[in-house]
Amino acid sequence: MGVKEIEKIIARTAKKVAKETVDQVKAELEYKPGKKNYFKETEKLLYAYPALKERIENGVYYPTGRSSDVVKIVHGGGERKPSEEVAEEIAISRERSYERTKARVDEIEYALNQVENDELYAIVELHYFNEMEWEDVSKEVNCSLRTVYRHRKRLINRISVFIFGADAL
Repeated sequence: MGVKEIEKIIARTAKKVAKETVDQVKAELEYKPGKKNYFKETEKLLYAYPALKERIENGVYYPTGRSSDVVKIVHGGGERKPSEEVAEEIAISRERSYERTKARVDEIEYALNQVENDELYAIVELHYFNEMEWEDVSKEVNCSLRTVYRHRKRLINRISVFIFGADAL
C-alpha cells in the first residue's frame, strides 16, 4: 500500500469521525420528547409564584378530624372518622408539601432578585404576577410588542439558569 492510499484512508476516516461527532452533538442539542423545556418550566413557576407565596404566608394545613377533612377511613365496623395514625400521616405529608413549596418559593425569589435591576424587569412582574396581557405590558413599558417578547425571552432564560442551573443552558 502506497503513501497516497494511506493518506486517502486517513482523510476518509477523519471526515467520517468528524461527521459522526457533529451528528452526535446535534442530536444531543435537539429537543427530544420527554426532555425538560426549562423555558416553559420557568414560565410555569412564574405564573404559579403568587399562589405559592400566598400558600407559604398562610402556613400549613393540619387536619382536625372533623367531617370537613378530605380523608376519611372506613374501619371494619363502619366507623367513619380518621384514625390518629392517618391524621398524623396527613399532617406529615402536608408539612413536607409546605417545606417543598417554601424551598421552591425561595429559589424563585433568589432568581428574581438576580434580575430585578434589569431595565425591563417590569415585564415579568406585569405579565406573570399582575396577569396583564402582552399588549398592555407593551404599552406600560413603552416598548413595541416585539421588543417586549425579545426581553421576555432574555429574562426568562436568565431566571431559568438561576433556578435550574447549567441544565437550563
